[in-house]
Amino acid sequence: MQTLLRSTVIVAILFLTHMAVAQQPTKQIELSATQIEGYLAAQPEMVAIQKKILFGELSGKDPRVIGDMAEVARKHGLGLAEYSDVLTNMILVFNRIDPKTKTLIDPNAQPPIEHPGNIDLVIKYYDRISHAFLGD
Repeated sequence: MQTLLRSTVIVAILFLTHMAVAQQPTKQIELSATQIEGYLAAQPEMVAIQKKILFGELSGKDPRVIGDMAEVARKHGLGLAEYSDVLTNMILVFNRIDPKTKTLIDPNAQPPIEHPGNIDLVIKYYDRISHAFLGD
């Protein structure tokens, strides 16, 4: 049950972060270890803010809340839009990795992964990303 709740929160975070920065669908970017480390460091604080939004304690449209989210991302070396892009690109790869073998399940899945190096990075950080996404 906790895994389902955490997964739901992560999906909501992605959606709310995109809304907060009001951007077009995220483009695929070439991830770096620094970006993944920054995301993983910022994620607990970001989840705390997003939970308050999801449970109606804060408004996701409040400029102060968006500012708080931007500050958390900035504190960990990312911009808010970059935080969202990193999350989106990690999810794109993460969902295609077999958790047991830590290999790509379907290399021909759509959309194609434009930056093959992202696969290696997500595999390298797979356990930490899995813990951040799913709490396992």
